[in-house]
Amino acid sequence: MIKSKPLVGVPAKYGLIASGFYILLFFILAYFKDNPYDTIKWVDFLLIPIFVYFSIREFKVIHNHRELRYWQGMTLGFICYMVIAVTAALFVYAYFGLIDPENFLAYKQEKVDLVMSQKDKLMAEMSEETYRRTLENTRTITKISLSLDTFLRKVFTGLFLTIVISVTQRTKSR
Repeated sequence: MIKSKPLVGVPAKYGLIASGFYILLFFILAYFKDNPYDTIKWVDFLLIPIFVYFSIREFKVIHNHRELRYWQGMTLGFICYMVIAVTAALFVYAYFGLIDPENFLAYKQEKVDLVMSQKDKLMAEMSEETYRRTLENTRTITKISLSLDTFLRKVFTGLFLTIVISVTQRTKSR
């Protein structure tokens, strides 16, 4: 797969490796912490750029004679971060839905308690109606909404970082 279509195979490989690290880290955090979901959000800013960079770099150096066009970098990055985003979103859904559904209920209750404990502060900053809507939205968090949040966060992070990495790694036209 990688030999015949490196523009797809290389970033898919790195996306799957990054996904494996994400899942492993999620389980490690779950072991040490009741709910790893909020903590692991910060991993995106480390995991995505490293693996997008590696996929672009491998394609450029090994498969494309040290040449890289901007569109190639964007394509490589897109495939890599989409593999990570889809895999992570499916994993989050499976984790909270099948592996540890009690953890999902605890996470949801933790968020409701947080909003309720900051009622006075939130009421001072926004209207009572906005506070009530925020509390109701927090009470209606679903596994799908957490999964979608995971997906979108990774896509937006990946898009921004892919643009930066593609610009820095591209070679000038002759």
